[in-house]
Amino acid sequence: MTPQPVVRPGSAERLACPACGGAGQSVGLTLWSGPGQVAELGRCQTCRTQYWWSVTPGVDRSSDYWEEYKFELYEDSAVLRSYHERYARMLALLTRLDIRPATLLDIGGGIGNFAEWASGQGISAMMSDVDPVAVDSARRRGVRAYTPDELDAAVPKDGVDVVTLWDVVEHTADPAALVGEGRARLRPGGALFIETPDAAFPARQVLLTLRSSTRGRVDRTGSMYYWEHKVYFTEQGIRALLGRLGLRVLAVERWTSPRAKMVKLFSRGGPQGVFALNRAIARAYPLAQAGLERLRLGNKLIVVATTDR
Repeated sequence: MTPQPVVRPGSAERLACPACGGAGQSVGLTLWSGPGQVAELGRCQTCRTQYWWSVTPGVDRSSDYWEEYKFELYEDSAVLRSYHERYARMLALLTRLDIRPATLLDIGGGIGNFAEWASGQGISAMMSDVDPVAVDSARRRGVRAYTPDELDAAVPKDGVDVVTLWDVVEHTADPAALVGEGRARLRPGGALFIETPDAAFPARQVLLTLRSSTRGRVDRTGSMYYWEHKVYFTEQGIRALLGRLGLRVLAVERWTSPRAKMVKLFSRGGPQGVFALNRAIARAYPLAQAGLERLRLGNKLIVVATTDR
């Protein structure tokens, strides 16, 4: 076995916060981000957004979102039904804000579930994704799906009414570039909808504190922190990012992850101890979700912002 280097928290090359540009401070959590590559979790001292920076020079900070298991996950009928309910909730939120889109672009749309649903609501919807396999899957279902380099020809020159980013911005180390791309596709006065994990979700700090207080002997942070998610925004952080891009926030809410998705995810296999814990979470999640929703302590930030007309 090849010896692995000793990782000392705080030894990473510290990057400016991708949300507000502030200075970061290590929270003492590291992970392997690839063969011989180590990343460390930092927290912005200004907006409290959390993000990975590299201990190892030349670390690959790209993200491959559409791992093979996610095709099965998002094609599951129960998961799909739970997302249809979520999409309806999103459209109701837009309606309360007097936003009634006729045209829509879903960036990072995967296999096209949301764009297909939106089309069924009478919206002229299209989607894009960096994964050509996901795009091909969406096209086979009749969705207008494109890779990013095809969007210039596909999106109307005057833009669309709404751009959506469902669980996408956290997957890039440069979220400003991604959100800026979405903003560029909006018509004047159009709206941007974002769903992303909330760094201020209480369970995150509980798990970090548990790991720190036991000096890593009890570490369950893997259920909340992983390399595929490069950034964990706080509300202050996402507001700062959107403000830098000339977007005005109209609404912020906190939702929980869809029940069917979480139950299926945590029911997947894994090492014995982890599998037992995950099965326990899967059984407890429906009850926990109901309580969190009542307390408005969802693990997801829901943000709607608009451009100036």
